[in-house]
Amino acid sequence: MIRIILPFVVSVFVICLTFYNSRVNFSNSNCKVLVQKTSGSIEGYLKNTGEHYTLLRVLEHTEIQSLFTKEDIYTLLAPTDAAFEKLGKSKLDSLFLEENTSKLKSIIKNHIIPKHASKDLILQSILKSNKKIDFETLENKKIIFNIKEGILTVKVEKSELCLIEYSSKLDKGFIHVVDTVILTD
Repeated sequence: MIRIILPFVVSVFVICLTFYNSRVNFSNSNCKVLVQKTSGSIEGYLKNTGEHYTLLRVLEHTEIQSLFTKEDIYTLLAPTDAAFEKLGKSKLDSLFLEENTSKLKSIIKNHIIPKHASKDLILQSILKSNKKIDFETLENKKIIFNIKEGILTVKVEKSELCLIEYSSKLDKGFIHVVDTVILTD
């Protein structure tokens, strides 16, 4: 009996997920999303895009880039250079001062989820949990992925982000490119 029912249940779930995926809009007037198949390291991906020089500088300055060489899987919400520019030159320059290194490290840790959070996992989790799923960042802040009016949204406290691009699995995790730097204070 279970041999008959289990394939049926799995088939229904896959059909529902496919239908749900087709109804979720990953773009709105403010967010245009690309789905990118990638491979290699997180650092290699960031270097190759040409849009993450500031993030690479932050990772190096805070010594967090070594995190991505370990065996653990991480998901990085990667702000573009344009996202960092929204902070303003004086604020960004002040974050790179030696006395503000811990603050900069805290900011970037809010962009790192210490687990697998691929686009497919996010959507499947939202489907199972009635339209939202939470992850915790390395800085112990809650990231909420939600669907509002058919659009996937991401919130961390007061910051609402647009996901610009999803990547496939990299060697040590996933990258989702975002248009905003997460600030929590």
